[in-house]
Amino acid sequence: MSASGVASAELAPATYDLVWTGLVAVLALGAIAVVLTAVVLLIRSLRGGSSDGGGGSAADGGAPGASAGSSTSGSVDERLAEVDALAARGAITDAERQAARDRILGTL
Repeated sequence: MSASGVASAELAPATYDLVWTGLVAVLALGAIAVVLTAVVLLIRSLRGGSSDGGGGSAADGGAPGASAGSSTSGSVDERLAEVDALAARGAITDAERQAARDRILGTL
């Protein structure tokens, strides 16, 4: 075998090590990102906030679609119509609909 054949054979394991090290690093960073995202979402849910604008849970008096962002934007009529539309689609119960309407009307 020639000297050039030996040199390229010796480089292959080093290249594989570099690729595997890079792959492990990417996977580790991805796992860290997933854990941090889960922690942030948990903290937001414990504080009663919402990361996707979907509203709070029934336990904290919130209704889907009646998030804090929608409570300050739009007219009262628009917000009431939005709550009624959610109830018509079955996205919220009648009790949640009435609670959301009471909150909206309470801001007047």
